[in-house]
Amino acid sequence: MSILTITTGGTIGSVAYPDPTKPPQFSTMPPSGQDVVRDALTQSFAAYACDCLSLEPRDSKDAYVDDLAAILAKVATHKILITHGTDRILQSADALFHRQAASPALSVKSIVLVGAMIPLANGALSDGYQNMEFALQQLSAPDFPAGVFIVLSDYENPEAETGAWKPKLYAYQPNTFQKIHASDARYSRLRKA
Repeated sequence: MSILTITTGGTIGSVAYPDPTKPPQFSTMPPSGQDVVRDALTQSFAAYACDCLSLEPRDSKDAYVDDLAAILAKVATHKILITHGTDRILQSADALFHRQAASPALSVKSIVLVGAMIPLANGALSDGYQNMEFALQQLSAPDFPAGVFIVLSDYENPEAETGAWKPKLYAYQPNTFQKIHASDARYSRLRKA
């Protein structure tokens, strides 16, 4: 079954940070017509043979969930990867979760939102490559369930904040406040899948 990747911008698809240890307040999107994520899909992730739909890239503070929900309801593909900025990934997951629960057309879809703290354009320094590969591997499983999921890197042992950073899959559930990463409130509404 094919995977549709929808690129929306955010850090994962932004231009390289001059200093990845000091991210800017807002990510800078590439010039019109360029898509860092689409390029990575054709070069680094070609084995997954994803179809790619590039939306106008935006910083996630300017996300557009209404557009995403309308697109998701119309596409025939049931496995969808959305590259998304981390600042608003929970808000988008929440909106998509509620729309999925209310729409028969969306209820059968597996939707994975994936982000990064460092742009793909920063090459090997980016956590985006391992996050995307992990998300694509998960979606490629024949029994991957319908629902809304998020893939982001976290500590190997998130409760103790120890170990190397590696991608983790979280099933989004509203009003679930489980401690996943104490120093980062973005993870507070997620639970491990």
